[in-house]
Amino acid sequence: MDSKKYEIYCRFSALGKKVVKASSIDEAIQIAESDDKFEFDDIVRVMEPCKVDQKLSHEVTESESEEQQHIEFKNWGSE
Repeated sequence: MDSKKYEIYCRFSALGKKVVKASSIDEAIQIAESDDKFEFDDIVRVMEPCKVDQKLSHEVTESESEEQQHIEFKNWGSE
């Protein structure tokens, strides 16, 4: 059997950690919840199994393996 490469994209909920500079916990929470490009320092735990995104997942072709594709992910865990 000939093995092929596949890019599988998953949506999942996770517990993430980020250190935020703020004057209070309420301000830190507001910053975290309002930032649409919030990047985590660490993903502590995945909270549920991966839900495969059928539209983004695909077989890797020769041209794709030579050049990397970058997809921006926003609001991880919000779905």
